[in-house]
Amino acid sequence: MTDRGPARLRRLNAARVLDALRTPDSPLTLTALSTRASVSRASMESLAAELVDLDLIASAASARGAPGRPAREYSLSPTAGAVVGIDIGAHGTTALASGLDLRVRGRAQVSSGPTLPPGERIAGAIRAAEAALQQAGLSSARVHRIHVGTAGIVDSEGVIRRSGALEGWSGAPVAEALVASYPATGVRIDNDIRLSAIAEQRDGVAAGLDDVIQVHLGARTGAAIIIGGRAHIGRGGAAAEIGFLPAPSMEATPGPAGPAPAAVAALLAAAERGDPEARSRIDAYADAVVERIHPLIVAVAPQMVVLGGGLTRARDVVLLPLATRLSEALPDEIPIETARHGDDGVAYGALQDAAAALPSVELLDRARARGR
Repeated sequence: MTDRGPARLRRLNAARVLDALRTPDSPLTLTALSTRASVSRASMESLAAELVDLDLIASAASARGAPGRPAREYSLSPTAGAVVGIDIGAHGTTALASGLDLRVRGRAQVSSGPTLPPGERIAGAIRAAEAALQQAGLSSARVHRIHVGTAGIVDSEGVIRRSGALEGWSGAPVAEALVASYPATGVRIDNDIRLSAIAEQRDGVAAGLDDVIQVHLGARTGAAIIIGGRAHIGRGGAAAEIGFLPAPSMEATPGPAGPAPAAVAALLAAAERGDPEARSRIDAYADAVVERIHPLIVAVAPQMVVLGGGLTRARDVVLLPLATRLSEALPDEIPIETARHGDDGVAYGALQDAAAALPSVELLDRARARGR
């Protein structure tokens, strides 16, 4: 008779303990952790000791001020594992690195342009990831997952089917390059706006809501749909890709990634000074966005519409007029909010998605393998 039964049960109990600590309300006392993980107190003591030895959890005296000897509290170890979220855009790449507690400890950016060759853009993403990990003090050997958000239609297999914003980006081997640099790491590629919407629905302005539409207002226009708490991908990953409709733009002859940032900045500055031509062009842009997004909102009837993207920073000349037009066009009073996570929304959504995709049992098995 082998000990497969007891060993398997211990493995599952240890994974439940890790699950219990991968929540916003940790640290937890041993008693609270035992209750949360549905593990007996006696087993909990033994499991906690093992997980501390494996550097998966950490313990410290409680600072909650109870009289007498302070209880020990347990939380995930900051170095238990690392995840990386990357936003690969037309004009730059941002990487965020964190432990499994999703507290961002490292951030790095690499500048680029819409016509940069795919190989150089991918190399920039790898440099950004390495810099973010170094800043965070996290070893690349502890990286469990890297998730990437990028412009274009990305299918469920992570293949970039079409990208009008980045030259030569369709079919770019992003996942293959990341796996080559981080061989023991799980990699996923997804649409950037979809990941930004995930960030807002998990702990942003739409936290806890099941049905959300996020509209991206930037050099290009796009949207993402969350239905029943899950991001809707659609056939071939093309759901809500209104950016591939005749695109509203603030400039008469935008490039493949939309107007150049300098041209948009100049237009916004002129509008803020009261220039009538600039204001007229922005009004036309707002009307065009509302015309395209209105049918989608009516069809889905979400609990909230989130407005994100760089143009939301132009509050008075873009955001408020557009939100007013959209509100007046909707048949019901649907809340319209501005994304909380701003420019880091895509990378942070990728970070959250990476952590959520890592099973605690995998984390445990990898730590045990390192300890052999």
